[in-house]
Amino acid sequence: MNKITKFKRTVEFAYYKKLCTMQNPKSHDSETNKQTFLNCCLTRLAAGNKNSAVRLKIKGKVTGVGFRKWLRKKAKAKGVQCQVQNRGENSVEAVLIGSGEDIDEVVQCAWKGPKRAKVKKIKEQWFNKPEESEVEKQAGIEEQSQAIPPHVNKEEPVKDEEFNGKKFKITFAGDTSLGNYYLSQPGKEDMLERLNNNPISFFEGLQPLVEDSDHFILNLETVLAENPSSSLEGKEYPNWDKPERTLDILKKLGVTAVSLANNHTMDFGAEILLDTRQQLQDAGINCFGAGVDSKEASKPLEIILEGKKSTKKIYVLTGMRASRRYREEFDFFAGQEKPGVNSLSPKRMTRTIKQLREKEPEAIIIIFPHWQGIDYKWVSPRHEEICRGFIDAGANYVFAHGTHMVNHIEKTEKGVIAYSIGNFVFNSPGRYRKMEAPPYSFIVKFNITENKNGWTCEPLFYPTVTDNKKTDFNLRPVNDIESYQLDNILVNKLIPNNGLITLFKGTDNNLFFYIINKESKKSVYENPVIDIS
Repeated sequence: MNKITKFKRTVEFAYYKKLCTMQNPKSHDSETNKQTFLNCCLTRLAAGNKNSAVRLKIKGKVTGVGFRKWLRKKAKAKGVQCQVQNRGENSVEAVLIGSGEDIDEVVQCAWKGPKRAKVKKIKEQWFNKPEESEVEKQAGIEEQSQAIPPHVNKEEPVKDEEFNGKKFKITFAGDTSLGNYYLSQPGKEDMLERLNNNPISFFEGLQPLVEDSDHFILNLETVLAENPSSSLEGKEYPNWDKPERTLDILKKLGVTAVSLANNHTMDFGAEILLDTRQQLQDAGINCFGAGVDSKEASKPLEIILEGKKSTKKIYVLTGMRASRRYREEFDFFAGQEKPGVNSLSPKRMTRTIKQLREKEPEAIIIIFPHWQGIDYKWVSPRHEEICRGFIDAGANYVFAHGTHMVNHIEKTEKGVIAYSIGNFVFNSPGRYRKMEAPPYSFIVKFNITENKNGWTCEPLFYPTVTDNKKTDFNLRPVNDIESYQLDNILVNKLIPNNGLITLFKGTDNNLFFYIINKESKKSVYENPVIDIS
């Protein structure tokens, strides 16, 4: 760009910046407004073919994070001229010139910003703004100077009920398998026929709990293959499921992602693991916790929730904690140049959490680990110590699995830990009675709501009956008697002075669920079942 062209552009931006200021005077005096309107009419005659312009004052984490370069790139993609400059430590000013509709798209895009940015406020001053949408008219927007996107008026303080942000539901479930291996065993002919003819029937009792999810994440503890042969001598329960049928069920349930960091996905070697992973991805289901090497296996699942005025990032990390046999004899874990599942090294996971928290201070970090070797048992003090370490490092939640049964929930000052949510639908006979284990599990419905000050998060824990012998392979939510039984079991597992969960019963569907209390500092089980009508 030569000096003359550069000078013309500088004058052009200054000119349109002035127009934007003139059409948005600070005074609301009628004479001043009339004069401003006349000035705009006169200047618009000399404005050439440029349709619209806007002056933006953007505040937040927008300096030193590549925001200016990012905004110029977005504007260029829309054919919009853009000039953007820093205006202090946490503020930038931009002038956009072009088609009104294209400019408006760039403005909406500016709320997202690059990964390291966080936009808190945008004030807009428009020249020749495009006609308002019906949504804006209904919202009664009269001013063009705004602190949030165009559908909310920021001249007066915004009350919570005046901003209806987006709501999202992310559902987490535990160990899952249709059980082709288990139901192919002698004595299970009736169940195998049911699996072949009506596989969705195994999920019908729990499907209402998961079908309204924006994201549904579970631990897929099987491989997708047709009766494969295992080469692992001494490895019990080599599990597999028919690919086409399993993928069809996962899609019908709305599953969006699966963890593969468990003690069955390498039962038939790396080739079948990677083939399973590829089949899932081809079906549009994200996979994490396993890969072609340790770098890929340890990569977290990333979810971005697009709100009306901001975004919320969620990271889900997983790994398997297993006996030495899985490393040395079965060779389950991924290496630098070796496929496998991600090993749950507490030190490495803690380091990853800290790095992620430093990079993404506002993100939600969820750990979704798998415990091997404690089937139908309560976690040990060492497992508890590991989970608390994840929370202390910066994780918000831990939703563990692998025990095939429910474990206790704990709320610390920094986060919430479900030591095991147990099974979702796992079609094995199970050993609940033999091991004297509670025949229950949890489905976690994680509600995330956008509001005027940011985002709120609340996990609800729905108890289910997952003993196939008790239900004849028809799993379902708990009933009244079972809810009391589970409640008494969990009371006995509570850490003193940390009884921070309460059992509720929904009035619309009669389903029981646990909610995390925000203020209580003692056990709240004196009146365990509360009708929230």
